[in-house]
Amino acid sequence: MIFKFRYSYSHKGTVIKYGTIKSRKQRTSYTEAGMSYAFSIGCLLLAFALPFGFFVTNIANDPLRIILFILGAFFWLMSLLFSAIFWYAVVPLRNTLVFSLVVSVLLQELVRFAYFLLLRRAQTGLSRLSSNGIQISGIHSLHRARHMLAVVCGLGMGVMASLFLLVNVLADSAQDGKVGLPATIPQLAEKFDVKLYVKDAYFPLYYTINCAILVLFHVCWTIQLWDGCHRKVNGLSKFWWIGLSLPIVSHYLNMFISFLNGSDQQYVAITLQILLLSINLIYCYAIVRLPTLPGLLNFIIASSPDNRTSSTRTEETAASTRRVLLANNDDGQVDVRPIAAVSNSIVT
Repeated sequence: MIFKFRYSYSHKGTVIKYGTIKSRKQRTSYTEAGMSYAFSIGCLLLAFALPFGFFVTNIANDPLRIILFILGAFFWLMSLLFSAIFWYAVVPLRNTLVFSLVVSVLLQELVRFAYFLLLRRAQTGLSRLSSNGIQISGIHSLHRARHMLAVVCGLGMGVMASLFLLVNVLADSAQDGKVGLPATIPQLAEKFDVKLYVKDAYFPLYYTINCAILVLFHVCWTIQLWDGCHRKVNGLSKFWWIGLSLPIVSHYLNMFISFLNGSDQQYVAITLQILLLSINLIYCYAIVRLPTLPGLLNFIIASSPDNRTSSTRTEETAASTRRVLLANNDDGQVDVRPIAAVSNSIVT
C-alpha cells in the first residue's frame, strides 16, 4: 500500500498547501524507473555510436549519400515485409523458428543483390549528378568510389536491422526494470509464457552488443556481395563466386551463433561473432585496398628484362591496365592510359 501525506502551514490565518509527500516506496519506484530509462538510453548509444559517428563524418555532408543510406534501410524493410508475407502464407511452419530465419536470411541477401542491380541501372543518372558535367555543392563523385557506395548502403541496411531488433527489447526493459518477477511470483508465473530470471538482467546488454556487431556485418556483406557481382558482370576474375558465397555463408553462421544466447552462453556467442566479423573485415580490406596488386605485379614482371619481345610486354601492360581500371570502375568502361595516369585516377 502507498501512503500519501499532505502537509501545510498557516500564514496569517491562511492555510497554504504545498502538495503531497509520497511514501518512500513510491519514490523508490520512480528511482528504479529512471535507472531503467538511463540503462535503455545507454544501450542505444552503445549499439549506434559507431554508425552515428560514421554518418556524421562521411554521409551527412553529402545529399546523395543520405539518399542512398535511407534507400538501403528501405530495402531491408522490404526484405522484412517479404519474410512476414512468406511466414503468414506457410501456415504449417509458422512455429518453426529455424525455417523462418533461414528464409529471412535468404531474402535479405536477395534484396541486397536487387539493390545492386538497381544502382547499376541508375549508375548513369548518378554519374550525371556527380560528374564534371554538373557541379552541385555537397555532392562528391561516386563515379569511381564503388566501395564507398557499398559502405553507405550497407550501413543503412545494418542500422535499420539493428534498430528493429533492439527497440522492442529496450522498450520492455525500460518499464519497471523488474527482471525476475514472472518467474518468482506464482500468480504471475502462470500467466506469462516467457520466464525471466535474475540471470536475464544482462540480456539487453548482450543484445545491444549483438546489434552493434550486426551493423558492421551488413557493411561487410554489402561490400563483398557487390564486389563479387561487379567482377562477375565485367569478367574481371574467375574467383568472383567467393564474393557471392561468403556473405551468404557468413550470414547463416551468424544466425546459428545467435542461438547460443538462449543457452546461457552469451560470452561464447559474442566471441564467435567477433571472430567471424574479423574474417569478414580482413576480406573487405583485401577487396578495398588491394585491387591493383595483380596489375602492379604484372607490370613489374612485364618490365623486367627477359627474352620476351617488347610488343609482348606492351600487350601485357595494356591488359594489366584494363584489369586495374575495370576493378575500380562502376561502369565497366576502359580508357587505356599510362600506368602513372592510372595510379592517379583510381579512387576506392
